[in-house]
Amino acid sequence: MGRARSIHNPPVAGALTISGLLTIEKVRGALAGVLSGGSAMSLNVAGVWLLGLSAPVSTLLFGYLAGGIVGYVVDIMIAKRDFAMTPGGTPTPLAYDAWVERAGWMIRSFAHRHFFRFIVTIVIETLTGLAMLDAAIRAMDRYDLLREWKLRNILAAIVIGSANFVLFGSVLRYDWAYKEVEQPLLNVVVLMWMTITMLVFAVAAGASQPQPQPHASAPPLAPDSTFDTAKDAVGGSAAATAATL
Repeated sequence: MGRARSIHNPPVAGALTISGLLTIEKVRGALAGVLSGGSAMSLNVAGVWLLGLSAPVSTLLFGYLAGGIVGYVVDIMIAKRDFAMTPGGTPTPLAYDAWVERAGWMIRSFAHRHFFRFIVTIVIETLTGLAMLDAAIRAMDRYDLLREWKLRNILAAIVIGSANFVLFGSVLRYDWAYKEVEQPLLNVVVLMWMTITMLVFAVAAGASQPQPQPHASAPPLAPDSTFDTAKDAVGGSAAATAATL
């Protein structure tokens, strides 16, 4: 593979020019998010309208999973700035038109920590987004908001997915998943974040399931039995996760 070409930081005086802004990693990351987000939204709408999927299922398959893979490819090819081209090498800026070098690094990364960390960010985004979408749909149903409008749920999924990416998805990717320098404390924080997100999602999903109605002759349930069971499950899982960390 040819020698990697470097780029230089833009001068302060040119930082507000178009060319200066386009050398800033997170600005390019925002553009990459627009491209991958637009693709994910198109697939999401197609899943609902052409395949007949529900908004949450289509959002999971196309908005987060397929859209996430597209997002990773676009992030690496047009947004990520610093690369360690050899294991343990020093991260150096790589020209944004060095397509061959970027593609080679991206292919190798599928077996390395950058991609696995990216999957962690997708898990956090997906579970948070699905929980928020479910809550939004239930709230709109409860207050009979736009119930007959066919686009209601898919637009809610698009708005919530976009908000998740802007609020923390992009930050996690560029400040943690794609970084070449190890940050042990941040690793622990993000893994704890993912664990808590999974626990909250599991509890919320269990609470949203319809409860079977007891027969008239059946004895009533203990007042706090369901809460105690969920609490014990959360406590046991959290303790096991803490032990592994």
